[in-house]
Amino acid sequence: MTIQYRQQCDRTRSNSNRRADYFYLRCKDRSPYSTNLEGEWELPENHLFTCYRARYDRYEHLRVVNFFICKVGSQEKNIISSNSTRFDTDETELSNLVYYVTGNFNIIVAGIGLTYGRRLMEWWKVGDGSIAYAELCAKYLKPRIMQIPQFELDQLTELKPQPTDAVLGGEDNAFQKWLSTAAVLGGKKD
Repeated sequence: MTIQYRQQCDRTRSNSNRRADYFYLRCKDRSPYSTNLEGEWELPENHLFTCYRARYDRYEHLRVVNFFICKVGSQEKNIISSNSTRFDTDETELSNLVYYVTGNFNIIVAGIGLTYGRRLMEWWKVGDGSIAYAELCAKYLKPRIMQIPQFELDQLTELKPQPTDAVLGGEDNAFQKWLSTAAVLGGKKD
């Protein structure tokens, strides 16, 4: 699927309180072309990407952080833009926007502001980058929890039964019959 974007890397503004403005797109395994701040990005369906927005003041203090985790593949077209932090589905004139990302994607979780944006970025850096992990981040970001509970993280790494796994329960299965034979046990059957 095609994602259109315009990144921003504006490091200095004279006669302004703003020192630097950034807007970047990234994935765990790829990023859009760094030499070209504007273009189209081909991503497979159900692929995750992130949008990072930061603004620093003239004293180089971080003033704005927004961090979005998005999944490619949606029926409707979404946009994250410089107009505001709202997500427009209307047609917007892209040439008027300083930065944007638009395409068929869903926003799984949005960390908006210094507290939530930083927390979501920290969680995402140490996570495994899966859709299940992104949904855990969405579940625990807003209730003001500092860390995702360990039991939730353990459930992500647990081995889950697959449809091709053999069922080892009951007495009528082949595994139980094999265990009960005299050749396997090395003796006579009672």
